[in-house]
Amino acid sequence: MKRVAIFASYSKDGIIPEYVLYYLQGLKIVAEDIVFVADSDIHPGEVDKLKGLVTYNKCGRHGCYDFGSYRIGYEWAEKNGVLDDADELILCNDSCYGPAYPFEKVFAEMNKKECDFWGMVESHEMKTHLQSYFLVFKKAVFQSSSFKEYVHSFEKQEGFWGYVKKYETNFAGHLSEAGFTFASYIDPAQYEELNGGKPINPTVFPIKMLEDGMPLIKRKIFGCKYCPVLRDLPGNFLKAVESINKELFEIILRDVGQGVSELNDRPMIDTLSQYRKHANNLEKIRADQQAHIANLEKSIADQQAHISNLEKIRSEQEEHLNKRHKKIIKLIWSLILMFIASVLSIICISL
Repeated sequence: MKRVAIFASYSKDGIIPEYVLYYLQGLKIVAEDIVFVADSDIHPGEVDKLKGLVTYNKCGRHGCYDFGSYRIGYEWAEKNGVLDDADELILCNDSCYGPAYPFEKVFAEMNKKECDFWGMVESHEMKTHLQSYFLVFKKAVFQSSSFKEYVHSFEKQEGFWGYVKKYETNFAGHLSEAGFTFASYIDPAQYEELNGGKPINPTVFPIKMLEDGMPLIKRKIFGCKYCPVLRDLPGNFLKAVESINKELFEIILRDVGQGVSELNDRPMIDTLSQYRKHANNLEKIRADQQAHIANLEKSIADQQAHISNLEKIRSEQEEHLNKRHKKIIKLIWSLILMFIASVLSIICISL
């Protein structure tokens, strides 16, 4: 089976880091051609690192994040016939470390599933979608007009979340509307059970994902901004990586620049506990707001019922007044007729 991979990358310092090369080496085993597109300038000497790993590279700032790189790579592969004899197309990016396990294991598992395209992780946050850092499309999909139109439409958005909201969360739905089916390697239902049945990004359970055979590790879980939402301490997770893939463990250590103990330091634990306390408070506030809304809705319903009763009473009063008005008019006409009759009688007697 021939696979073509489009790999989106970004480097703020013009260097291709060690973890990206390790990722590409693992990807090369399952993808015959890799198209490397960086949304940044890369030093010439650094580009030489890609020799033997990628079929084509294009490096330079385009400002459209990973989706812009996907579009540029796809257009190049399409124009140069690289996709003509391809069976599957992979879209992936450098937001992950990996592979912790060989990619072959994942592809072997996913080949057993009946679907037209798949991703590593399905998420139900915002809406049901496949996370865009690793997507695989079969020939019928990537050669379809629906796929081509969607990928060619990738353009600059306002910040990271602009791309997530417009492109990532709508990609699977767009292709589903065209009649294609999708699946995911990681089953989100298991992670939602751990979250009380509520939608959650499985990434916050890194140890479980690793135990479930997830080959990719999101780099952001080692960042201070993301640490508070994790259900596992990053240092403990790194120990789990070490037990599975020692080489990748050392690459991550060098890239993160911190050891296991530093990643599990007290301030981070305090932050985690503060976050969970804050989350619980937010949950209580949300419950109180929902109760308040329910009370308001009941009050509105009572007021509407009261208004309905008032309208009924008004209608009954109007009906009563109408009947009374008719009786008065009838009485007046009777009196008028009696008066006319009396006058006529007097006139007749006088004659």
